Amino acid sequence: PEGQPEMRGETRLMLGTEIVGFTDLKLSATGTSFFAEGSGSLNLAEPSVDGKIEWSDFQWPLIDDSPLVSSPAGQTRLKGMPDNWVLQGAVELVSAGFQAGHVIFEGAGNLDSASAEMTQADVLNGSVNGWIKADWSQKLDWSAEIHASEIETATLLPDIPGRISLHALAEGKAGIEQLDVDVRTLNGKLRDIPVTASGGFSLDKEEWGLASMEINSGPSRIRADGSPWQSPGLQLQLDSVDLALAEAFMNDASAQGLLDGSLEVFLGDSEPIIRGSLHSEELILNETTVSNLDLILSGATPLSLVELNLNTDYARVEARLTGVLSNWNELPTARWDGQIEQLILQPPDYEQLTLQEAAPLSLAGNSVSLETACLIGVADSRLCLDAQWNPEGLNANITLQE
Repeated sequence: PEGQPEMRGETRLMLGTEIVGFTDLKLSATGTSFFAEGSGSLNLAEPSVDGKIEWSDFQWPLIDDSPLVSSPAGQTRLKGMPDNWVLQGAVELVSAGFQAGHVIFEGAGNLDSASAEMTQADVLNGSVNGWIKADWSQKLDWSAEIHASEIETATLLPDIPGRISLHALAEGKAGIEQLDVDVRTLNGKLRDIPVTASGGFSLDKEEWGLASMEINSGPSRIRADGSPWQSPGLQLQLDSVDLALAEAFMNDASAQGLLDGSLEVFLGDSEPIIRGSLHSEELILNETTVSNLDLILSGATPLSLVELNLNTDYARVEARLTGVLSNWNELPTARWDGQIEQLILQPPDYEQLTLQEAAPLSLAGNSVSLETACLIGVADSRLCLDAQWNPEGLNANITLQE
């Protein structure tokens, strides 16, 4: 490429009636310390190949103060026939933002399948070993296993620094059209918080599921099992979940406190289910204190009844919503139509406001519509609001009568 050094090389060729090859191959690049040497041969009678190459000070781009990847040293050898070949190698690797690593691997295969084993990989200040097998005789089917010990996470996930150890297996059919991942064990510390986890994840085209997934950190426990598309559905349980675990995924937000709750979701062809509850006391979200939170999703049909009890620095809120969820099995077009049946709003140092009568409300992925909702106080004060939102903007009308 333009701006890259000139490559130079020399070798000795061997030309025979059955064997052709080269020896004493030497490669270098002007203005760099890169050097490689190797040899190889092709047996036309069998046919088979036998080649090896060793290198030092390779990087890409070849001239760059911050290369994408570099290899201070490495060697690899390929030997065998197209239907029975073996590959072996040892490589030192350094990549942008990563610690230097040492990888030893070997593989074998034929025209329809291949397998490879990473016997040693010292990377991310930890160690990794594992294997992978692939068969492309019909579609690409594969399986793999990985053992990782004391891996640093900050390089891959800057917002979640820590160290983890992991044992996991995975297999896929038709590439990743069907995928199964089994996390046998995961343990370590993330953001100085001890964490252990285990469980499975599966994907079948667009439908996913969890199998006995469990995440623990001190008293905090998250458990999940099942699939929203297969009976009896997805079951999620939160027990004393510390919000400090979620701070890494909240951009610049901060959170403190514990959550308890449950969720059951089934989006099958008939009798769908969405119900659950969430409870917390003494939450702190950024600088807002939530002294009490209770959210209940219930009813004979999904989200036909939603109840909220919330007490914050800014107001106490009690609400009850009833309605119907449509297109529940096609989430992008799902829609909830109903009404706010009950609403009590108690700002600090102000009289309590109560919803005068039920207010129609519609919620969709790309729109919100609230027809006139009027809150009245004990002293005949009156606050009325109607609003419509869509991707083009918000249109709201607010009237206040003291």
